[in-house]
Amino acid sequence: MFVGSPLIAANSKVTFDIYFLAIVAMSLRQDRRICLVIGSLTVLEYLGLIQFITHAYDVNAPEIQDASVGYYSGVDQFTRLVFLAAAVVISYAIVGRSERLLYRSVRDPMTGLFNRGYFDTLLDFEIERAKRYGRRFALVMVDADHFKRINDTHGHPTGDAVLRALARALRLGVRQSDVVVRYGGEEFLLLLHETGDGSAFDKAELLRQTVGKMILKPPGTGHSIKLTVSAGIANYPDDGNTVRSLLTTADQRLLRAKQSGRNRVVAS
Repeated sequence: MFVGSPLIAANSKVTFDIYFLAIVAMSLRQDRRICLVIGSLTVLEYLGLIQFITHAYDVNAPEIQDASVGYYSGVDQFTRLVFLAAAVVISYAIVGRSERLLYRSVRDPMTGLFNRGYFDTLLDFEIERAKRYGRRFALVMVDADHFKRINDTHGHPTGDAVLRALARALRLGVRQSDVVVRYGGEEFLLLLHETGDGSAFDKAELLRQTVGKMILKPPGTGHSIKLTVSAGIANYPDDGNTVRSLLTTADQRLLRAKQSGRNRVVAS
């Protein structure tokens, strides 16, 4: 614009294409906020460039006219702005869809907790990390007692509402750094970082008592529902150092809790 001609800045296809490259590059960050901010700045920057050219120069003056760089057209510049804005909207929509697909790939759609597929990968990583740094963690397998009876008596929509309430209680009952997973059906897994046997038992027992005190009133039932849970605990490395051994131990202790009358926690 300053060294050559303002019409070069306004009409250069090479320069204009760089704006699209900026929008595409920011889309790779997979963050809708970044797409929106950078895209808006891109449109505003180009708009500011055109505004400056039209106010600082006489774009129709004969001395700056040059057939090799084209002539100034307000319609063409407006069309370019529309194209840039459309690119921003499209990139925002694509990144938003990618975020939703990623969320669905690792989350249980009903409870919003992590799903089993994600947890299987996470547990492998957690074991390797614990081996390398000499850390401990605990697995707590939690199961809703007599859940089939709730489904049979009140229907599956009520059962789903109860599971969502249970998932929310488990998520709020642990630290932000801990992981809560819907492992299958009415079964959940808690991954408690930096937690030994005694601390894991205390945490699981507190969760059991919290759930036992809940009075659930799902919409449309007209009455309240009481819920209890049983839990089995496995600790790394005391109860095993592989995914299979830890899950097997937690499952066996959960089974013992069920066989012992339910509504209890079984640890080592």
